[in-house]
Amino acid sequence: MNITINTKHENPLLHRVEVQGVVVFEGATPTNAQVTEALGHQLKTDATHIVLRHIYNKYSKHEAKFEAV
Repeated sequence: MNITINTKHENPLLHRVEVQGVVVFEGATPTNAQVTEALGHQLKTDATHIVLRHIYNKYSKHEAKFEAV
């Protein structure tokens, strides 16, 4: 599984970072837990602090867009 972050927005009012990107994977769409764990490694933060809002899968392709905070 390969994660690419497209946008990273600091939201100081809510004290969080909003992230959008693309996940490239083989086989089935990864679970929310797998994506949050991979994001935690990439952003160098604890995975329990990451909330995955959406995974938008592209039909018949092995990639999906995601939104997380």
